[in-house]
Amino acid sequence: MPLDLEKEAADFGQELQQLLDDVLPYLDGTDPALRQVTVTREGLWFAVEIGTSTGKAVTIPLLSNGEKTAELFVQIRLVADTADRYPAVAKSKFEVRIERHPLLRLDFQRGMHTVPGCHWNVHAERGAVTRLLARNKPDHNGELAKVHLPVGGVRMRPGLEDVLQLLTDELGFDALPGARAAIEAGRVKWRRRQLAAMVRDDPNEAVRVLTEELGFDVTAPKEPPPTNIDRLRRW
Repeated sequence: MPLDLEKEAADFGQELQQLLDDVLPYLDGTDPALRQVTVTREGLWFAVEIGTSTGKAVTIPLLSNGEKTAELFVQIRLVADTADRYPAVAKSKFEVRIERHPLLRLDFQRGMHTVPGCHWNVHAERGAVTRLLARNKPDHNGELAKVHLPVGGVRMRPGLEDVLQLLTDELGFDALPGARAAIEAGRVKWRRRQLAAMVRDDPNEAVRVLTEELGFDVTAPKEPPPTNIDRLRRW
């Protein structure tokens, strides 16, 4: 069956909307339309963002005791995978901002090679890091924010659920009752999708584990698909 990317993107947008509505409370007096997930076509991909019905993507207020103290920016680009069978994230950005300035940013870009495909940027400067970079990499500008912290590559990267739990558990932003259950349910979906993609990347290893370690009987096709070794070794 051919991939209906438009439908898959719409379903993904609804799933994202439900996750955000189950975890983060609305700021009193905020127009709900400003926190609605929108899905729009942009050439070969679909943009999944917050509030673009107003003209451009906006941030989600993050609250402490009901008052806005920071913001969360969510931006995702969905494309068809290389086999044109499944939706895939081409790039994403989850950014925590304080007074419109970035504090933490989790970036992912599927085709990235010069820096880790998925990485954190931390906008919290420290003199020791600047001195270290000046000594080890004189061509670096010395900012910690310009250091890309790898977090598992294309397949093992964190999901939005991990960012949301970071916000609520570690940074103490307000969360709705039942937020943890919604985060964990979403994380299971995310990791199963990534697991399925990893099996497609390395079906031979999946067969080995199933047969040798778990006792399954697996019948191989006449032409088993090759291992995507580039996907496995890229940071």
